[in-house]
Amino acid sequence: MARAENLGWVGATVQVDWSLLLSSRLRRAALVVPFAAAVWLGSACAPAPQPAPGLSGLGMTSTAHAAAPSSGAPLGVDGLDAVPGLAAQIAPPTPRPTPLPTATPSIPPPRLAREVDPPRISAQMAVVIDEASGAILYGREENREVAPASLTKVITAMVALDVGRPSARVTTDVDSRVMWDSTIMGLIPGEEVSLEDLLYGMMLPSGNDAAVAIARYVAGNEIVFSDLMNAKVRQLELQHSHFMNPHGLEQDGHYSSPYDMAMLARAAMRNPFFRRLAAAKEWNASGLMRSYHLVNLNRLLWQYPGADGVKIGYEDTAINTMVVSAVRDGHRVYASFMRSTSRDADGTALLNYAFNAYAWPGQ
Repeated sequence: MARAENLGWVGATVQVDWSLLLSSRLRRAALVVPFAAAVWLGSACAPAPQPAPGLSGLGMTSTAHAAAPSSGAPLGVDGLDAVPGLAAQIAPPTPRPTPLPTATPSIPPPRLAREVDPPRISAQMAVVIDEASGAILYGREENREVAPASLTKVITAMVALDVGRPSARVTTDVDSRVMWDSTIMGLIPGEEVSLEDLLYGMMLPSGNDAAVAIARYVAGNEIVFSDLMNAKVRQLELQHSHFMNPHGLEQDGHYSSPYDMAMLARAAMRNPFFRRLAAAKEWNASGLMRSYHLVNLNRLLWQYPGADGVKIGYEDTAINTMVVSAVRDGHRVYASFMRSTSRDADGTALLNYAFNAYAWPGQ
């Protein structure tokens, strides 16, 4: 059935045959055809090129990354790979709004109720955040910008869940056998798994191969995916983060802070799927070629009462990094730290400090 679509921002009307588009392999490309047409009409009708709506939040014009080198064709995205050149002409999908993880004035923060010695930790930078109010309960250089290592995968998962469906099937071209310096899920080219399994493969064993496969599936390549990551940072109004890749391996311009990572985790944990993902100790994934038994590297899930997430990391510059969440008496806190030489002990000390020193309203 043909229907006129009013593309008001260029003052044009386009006839789109939706029944044809939605019944073919272009069913997903149909979502962007009016946009692509509007870009073409806008170039003909407008007196001067203007940024396309929806791109201002990404800090790009409509031509940004149109010629960016791709590290692989879009994997399993019906419609984009069916129309040669279409993926390069359209903007990457804009993440759906996530509630801002700022301090909430309407929710009173916990009060310092007991004199407790500051936590003795090896981490050079750290912060503890109350989930309900967003208040800082402890800080040590919490805004310092450093390499976050695999904590990066928290925001990778957020973007993937904003844009993709966990049940979607993904055919990957990533070869984990050549990723010598990486933790991996174990993917090989031609493997087909669900996006859900890729998310578990990225978050539990910290698979860099899964992170790359997710980025290519969602955005076509890692460059465009990093734009979506940084759009999410701006949406959440965080000031000390910038991401260049989906996995967290060291790269110039790739950094975050303990505070920003805690607030990203706080925002992510508002998604029920992410909460299950971050709390899972083990997961069995099933691919076209093989099965995967995935075990979470966050040992505090076993060791600390009430721990329920979220991610650990290691990299030569970052050393040990972690964002850990725990709930006690119905109250969740996040401890985030970087450049630690004793990750589990630091996480335990920070959580203990928060729960021992503070009392929440009603306590």
